[in-house]
Amino acid sequence: MRVTVSHNKGREEAARLVEDTMANLLQSELPRPFHMTELRKEWIGPTMNFQTSVALGPLKMPVRGIIEVRETEIMIDIDLPPLLGKFIPEHKLRKAVEDRIRGQLTA
Repeated sequence: MRVTVSHNKGREEAARLVEDTMANLLQSELPRPFHMTELRKEWIGPTMNFQTSVALGPLKMPVRGIIEVRETEIMIDIDLPPLLGKFIPEHKLRKAVEDRIRGQLTA
């Protein structure tokens, strides 16, 4: 899943906002009883690599992604587990991620 969001905050401020948003980027859109666990992230220059898991009881499905913060846009690539698509459509998650990032950028 790819999401691209334009901004006018500059690279450093946009990266800070991404950092603040990352912990709950997907959580609010996951249907119960799914939840996110084990968030790990690493910045390499303007690019954040992250890993987390979406858990359903003892079942954990890996979610990996890359967020690239550019001077005027943020590009987010997330590899979602196929099973998650049976519970929540990808287009809904894409919209939620885009709205959350836009909300942080305009706050």
